[in-house]
Amino acid sequence: GLFMIEATCCITGHRHFYDNRETIKEQLIKIIIPLIEEGIVYFGVGGARGFDLLAAETVIELRKIYTDVRLILVLPYKNHTEKWQQEEIELYNRISASANKIKVLSPFYYKGCMLARNKHLVNNSTIG
Repeated sequence: GLFMIEATCCITGHRHFYDNRETIKEQLIKIIIPLIEEGIVYFGVGGARGFDLLAAETVIELRKIYTDVRLILVLPYKNHTEKWQQEEIELYNRISASANKIKVLSPFYYKGCMLARNKHLVNNSTIG
């Protein structure tokens, strides 16, 4: 495929799994590897519970093999994990420590900030 230096793919999804984590992770790998091989380097992920964190974990794992890959967490607001359970916060902290970049869109929560985060992801994606 065509190699694009600034190629970006953004990922976001449901907060709850109705399926097995491992099954979803396998599906993500099958989708992400061909994108990387076509020249996608930047993966923007929403940073929410559930699917977003699993997608971020998957990108981090694939980055060990594809060292050019970059994970960008796009967060709706500062301290967005404040109401999460401790286990989820610890997972998020591990993932955010491994992110290449963290973009926080607002210093505080406001009605519509999640939609703004999703729009940012879409507007910064070269593929849908």
